[in-house]
Amino acid sequence: MDNRRKLSRPAQIIRYLETRLSASNEALALHFGVGPKTITNDIRDLNRLMSASGTIEMESGRYRLFISDPESFNQVRNTICERIDSFNLATNRYGYIFRRLIGQAAPTLIDDLVEEMSIGRSTVVADLSRLKKELSPYALRITGIPNVGIELVGDELQIRLFVLENMFEAVYSDYPLDDDFVEIIEDAAEEYHLDAVTTESFTRWFTVMIDRVLTDHALVGMPGKYLSLKNTSAFGLADTVINAIGRRIQISIPAEESIFLALPIVGMRTPSHELGREQFPASSENTELVQKILDEIKSEMDLHVPADALLKEFVYHITFMQNRMRYRVYVKGLSLHDIESEYPVAFRMAEVAKRVIERETELTVIEDELGFIASYFQVFLEEQHAQSEPSYRVAIVSTSGLVSARLIQTQLQKVMSGRTEYQILTLNDADAATLDRFDLVVTTAWSELVTTTSIIELSEFFDNREFLRKLNQLRYDKQVDIPIAAGAHSLLVSILDRSRFFILSPDKTYLENTLVMVDQLSEQGAIDSGFKQRLLVREAKSTMVLDEGVAFPHLANALGSKVVFAMGVVPRPPGNSGVRVIFLMGLPDKSDYDDTMLVKIYDEIIRLAGNRSEIDQISRITSYKDFFFHMARTPLPSYNPEELR
Repeated sequence: MDNRRKLSRPAQIIRYLETRLSASNEALALHFGVGPKTITNDIRDLNRLMSASGTIEMESGRYRLFISDPESFNQVRNTICERIDSFNLATNRYGYIFRRLIGQAAPTLIDDLVEEMSIGRSTVVADLSRLKKELSPYALRITGIPNVGIELVGDELQIRLFVLENMFEAVYSDYPLDDDFVEIIEDAAEEYHLDAVTTESFTRWFTVMIDRVLTDHALVGMPGKYLSLKNTSAFGLADTVINAIGRRIQISIPAEESIFLALPIVGMRTPSHELGREQFPASSENTELVQKILDEIKSEMDLHVPADALLKEFVYHITFMQNRMRYRVYVKGLSLHDIESEYPVAFRMAEVAKRVIERETELTVIEDELGFIASYFQVFLEEQHAQSEPSYRVAIVSTSGLVSARLIQTQLQKVMSGRTEYQILTLNDADAATLDRFDLVVTTAWSELVTTTSIIELSEFFDNREFLRKLNQLRYDKQVDIPIAAGAHSLLVSILDRSRFFILSPDKTYLENTLVMVDQLSEQGAIDSGFKQRLLVREAKSTMVLDEGVAFPHLANALGSKVVFAMGVVPRPPGNSGVRVIFLMGLPDKSDYDDTMLVKIYDEIIRLAGNRSEIDQISRITSYKDFFFHMARTPLPSYNPEELR
């Protein structure tokens, strides 16, 4: 093995896809020890380099390599796969140094490392200094005596965990795993219904284990917390593999290695196959834990998540997550910053779940695990939205034939919600009884149409801005609720009544201004008599200020069956601290409304709160009409979590 040189990751991806035929982004990220976005960027760069000779495309969730010009592809491939001097990269130097340290029975001289890597002594010393810092959390040390050499000191289990979490590619990317070993692993994976990602992870752990055993570094004893794994299905799988390997190579492998090899199984992601979940049952205690999480979300956010909608799979996730935290098995996830930015409501739900889990289990939820929890909640929110969003029927009445009508429909589809249904009618078919069955009529027929349905008249050749302008004017003039594609309009505008837009005093506190709004709503007969007192009690328990610029007080309203929504702006001078916008909401009984609206409201308010310049502009608006058209003209801002910190 040439320790000084290795293929670049893009070259390894090419080879991987040539031999495996296809692979998911997740599997590649796990195999190479990087994030999914890094793999996406590598694939993009490879496609650019291959140009017309070949392409890597995503099919059914898996990357596949297609070669259109074999001769040109081979030339490009050879260029990509040229071996590079890995010691120009600091990470490769760390990997080489660490591999030398864990593979030597005697101390290693720094001068030997300098000669082997053909780099300066000061570079090696600096690399060792950084490596020492990275080893510290694992209670591993690099010690040495001048002219004698340096050596790695620490627990064998921690050495392995450090490799798996930080340096697997640098140490084992070229490790020659025997075909017989691979066959044994694949047989066990099939028997226990492991998916490809878990099998890949298990193989990495096996590679580390077999190398350390064969080089006289077998585990001797395991911390007490790991011994309980002997009673699990994961241990049964690992022990089956260990025994088969022992028989194949005629050696006795210590029982501790079966415990070690059980770790990637007890800490895997939730099995995707039902038969796989049956092999590794979830803890019944976690059913109660999940219910506590859902209760806390309901209490803090007024979001009702039905247990049956999320319970079964989420209980499995919580079970495996606790194993990962308890036994220190880390699984890379999506960027937490990306999740927080893209799914702010799900992220806040996950933060609530994190607090409950840490309180109930005394385990620490790390960032990657927080991201996984948020992903589960986002899937639930998306599914609930898809199930609850009603269809919206639009009639297109054209005098210029079917082609023109379809062109209009194509343009409308860019603006309207995806669940909008369209029907094209001729002028003769557009009688009052027919048109009254639709929610909206869009027409190029400038003659009068008789219908109680709202009408928008357009020219045959229009742009989306013209349509949106007329749509927003219709929504403002007649308070018509029209479902528009995400990002094309503000839900806050749709649910805000003109009489519930308030200009508040910058001389009052947040709570004083909120009570002014409550008193106004009470005078309008919109909220029950106990609303004010309940708000004060809840505010004393936990403030509903999202950040210094935005507050979102909301609680149950016993009066009426619809959401009561009000908005107050506080025109503070630039640079002055204090809440600038207050969104106040009274929620009806849970049986009378759909939580998906509250989720959408949460999402829009959190995104606004993350955009301070937008909040400053809104706080200076002086009328409902100005607010309406400001939001109609302004795209929904992307969420910037850094501005909330």
